Amino acid sequence: MEEGKVQGYTPRRRHDEQFRRRAVDLTLQGTRSVRQVAEELGMSASKLYDWRRKYAPRPGADTG
Repeated sequence: MEEGKVQGYTPRRRHDEQFRRRAVDLTLQGTRSVRQVAEELGMSASKLYDWRRKYAPRPGADTG
């Protein structure tokens, strides 16, 4: 094992807002579940649900 690395540890990745919004958009298309999209992006479904709460349009919200 390389020095400074812990077995089974994946370094934390930081995603910009554009990536987060695109990931949320993928979940809103309705063709895949949130869990499937998260798996494809290599992230946890719980984090993607967090992003949906933050970035997804609210039902009935005035968009314009």
